[in-house]
Amino acid sequence: MRLALFLLAPAIAAAEPADPPPALADLAMVGAVGEHTASIWCATAISDPLPTLQWKPAAIPSVASILVSSTTSEIPLGPRYQLAKMRLVRFDCSGLTPATPHQVGLNLVAGLAELSFTTAPPAGSAAPLRLVFASCFRQPTGGALTALGRERADLALFIGDNGYFLPARRVPGGDDMLLPADWDSPGQMAEVHLGFKNISALRPLFRSASCLAIWDDHDYGPNDSDGTFALKGDSRRLFQASWANQPAAGQGIWFTIRRGDVQLFMLDDRWDRSPNRSPDGPGKSLLGPAQKAWLKSELLASTATLKLIVCGGQFLADYSERFESWQLFRNEREELLAFFQEHKVPGLVFLSGDRHLAELIRWDRAGLPPLYELTSSAASAGMVSATFRDLVNPRRVAGCTDQQNYGVVEWDPTRGSVALAVHGSDGAAVFRQVVEISPPRR
Repeated sequence: MRLALFLLAPAIAAAEPADPPPALADLAMVGAVGEHTASIWCATAISDPLPTLQWKPAAIPSVASILVSSTTSEIPLGPRYQLAKMRLVRFDCSGLTPATPHQVGLNLVAGLAELSFTTAPPAGSAAPLRLVFASCFRQPTGGALTALGRERADLALFIGDNGYFLPARRVPGGDDMLLPADWDSPGQMAEVHLGFKNISALRPLFRSASCLAIWDDHDYGPNDSDGTFALKGDSRRLFQASWANQPAAGQGIWFTIRRGDVQLFMLDDRWDRSPNRSPDGPGKSLLGPAQKAWLKSELLASTATLKLIVCGGQFLADYSERFESWQLFRNEREELLAFFQEHKVPGLVFLSGDRHLAELIRWDRAGLPPLYELTSSAASAGMVSATFRDLVNPRRVAGCTDQQNYGVVEWDPTRGSVALAVHGSDGAAVFRQVVEISPPRR
């Protein structure tokens, strides 16, 4: 989030709209998908029958070879949806064949939810990849939601502020009830996560792409929150239950996943984060020591040609210090840049959100190819105000500040190049640049 772009929220916000939110129904999503595995997520009312997973055998050689296990959790809700609890179910499927399309059905009370996905190609194989990513989902309608929901992609990354925890506020009604801040109530946090899965415009994407997520401040805790957040354990538990990510590699939510010749490093910029206002130096960290050591180790071990480092906040941006980004953690950023340089880590591209603008950043390096970062924000929140629209980022190659947007990344292994683009609210590309990652395959 931006440190000084908005005024601090008042202790008690204005009353919520009187119109009730759409009922939570028919929530289903494809989660992490590997070469031989896939995860399917859904949410139902406690009173509903347990959902069952139905495989469509026409697309696969043998249904009998597929093993399915399920994990069920019950989470309490706040008063918003007038439900005491919801049941979250994760189906983990194994025994699948790589690079194979699959169609499954989930028997829910609202009817059969049909989902589709393609298992990952073998690691190192020359398979193209198309992914979309977005951040900052403040409103459940409008913005770039419809265009994003219509995208056809192998992966869909939701990279922070996937819904917004709100401050304390009054709810209209006879008692004029005062709600605590969402981040002070696990039940209200859960409502925000489930409300995001209930966005109707995103339903086609949820059911046709492998959906992965990381958090940023507004779906973790308060604005600009860090590792001192008192309820971060509850926040992590609810976040993990509300997505079907690859298992986390540490105490936070960070993880890595491989698809063909592309590896994603999904970072957690909140769990171990030092306070933004701490003096910069070796003791100030955005990642924390465990995650930073993990990232370095995974990068050195990776054989993927394209390595996508995905983080809620910007890595390469150099604006004034009124904005949250790695520039508030310059010592750690310099440490990582020196590590990339020393070990000549190839094929690095950064993806980020948060800033309520979109831009492509190029960072030139001595003796090595430049680093690129594609930032996309916001999908359905307000764009950067006119006051800040013209701030100069000396490394910006292209930008978009006047419409909601999402990012598109297309990997072409034959040419050894990746196309980095931002699409606007109408689904058309606002800017697109092709970056060479490796020599073309012959």
